[in-house]
Order: sequence, then structure tokens, then C-alpha cells
Amino acid sequence: MKVYVYDLPPRFNIEWLSNERCSKHLFASEVAIHRALLKSDVRTRVRTAIWRRYGGDRRFYLRRHRFAGYQSEIVRSTFCLCPLGWAPWSPRLVEAVALGCVPVIIADGIRLPFPSAVPWPEISLTVAEADVDKLGKILEHVASTNLTSIQRNIWDPQVRRALLFHDPILEGDATWQVLVALSEKLDRSHRRSRVLTQ
Repeated sequence: MKVYVYDLPPRFNIEWLSNERCSKHLFASEVAIHRALLKSDVRTRVRTAIWRRYGGDRRFYLRRHRFAGYQSEIVRSTFCLCPLGWAPWSPRLVEAVALGCVPVIIADGIRLPFPSAVPWPEISLTVAEADVDKLGKILEHVASTNLTSIQRNIWDPQVRRALLFHDPILEGDATWQVLVALSEKLDRSHRRSRVLTQ
């Protein structure tokens, strides 16, 4: 039995889901996912568009690589861009929320983690990949209308708990959410296998 903790946007699942080796070996499926992303322009297209359009714009603080103290830049920022990258997930999304920065998700079709515990529409912005050229105007509009509400929601202790791992595990924390998600997947898988065997 295999359980996938995260999902790619559907257009990237076709190749590796049809690969028999991937259906039996988790490592093979991980390699196939990353190969699919590396072969596609998905990981660079949006980032390149952002860099070209906003690299010289003083409102945007863009860096190509992490650097010592990057968390302090997140804390000082109002919005944190979270485009799809090398993998279908990014620690930047959770870092942004944990450090009080509004995540701006730029990844068409992505399925965000723990939707039953994290009200993503209330704590983040989603911008279509095709709208990257309008990003400056979109962020200005949000900053002048409902930014305060989004920032208040980010600091909700239950939201923050759902995205962070604790040792020991706390009810409702990220480990808890992973176990709930796995339980739901197993339940669906079990029901499906019972229907097929009848």
C-alpha cells in the first residue's frame, strides 16, 4: 500500500501514475514526480516571469536563493510569494504563515494541505499563473481592502498549530493533521477495495 502525502496539479500526474513501477515502489514514484517537474517548464516559467517583471521593482524583495537571515526578511514582509517550485510543496508556504507573512500562492491546480483545518482562502491569496503580470496591482488592491482581516486570520492559534509539528504531538498539530488525512485516504481505499471484491 502506498500513500501520497501531497498531490501535484492534475496535469503532472498522468505520466507517473501510468508507470507500473511507480505503482509498486514509493521511491520510484518520488523520482518520477521530480523528473516530470524537472522536464517541464513549470518550476521555472512562473519564477522567471516574476523575476523579469518585478526584479527591478522596489516593492518586491526578490532573491534566487535562501540566505542567512532570510526568515527576518519574511517577518518584515507583508506578502510572501509561493510559486510552484522543484516539488509540489514548499516549506515557504508554512514558513510564511508561521512568521506572519501572507502567502501568495502561484500554482494553478495545487491542492493545499489540511484544508479541513486550515482555511486557506482566509489566510492566503491565490493568483493564477497567467496573472503574474498583474501581481503588483493585485497585491496593492488587497493591501488597501482586506489585508487586516487576512493577517488576523494568520495569527489564529488553531491555524498555526495545524501547520507546525510539535514534540510531543499536540491534538490538531501538523502530525495530527497528517494522521487524519492518512486515515481518510485509507478509509476511502478500504471502501473502494470492498466494492471491487463484491
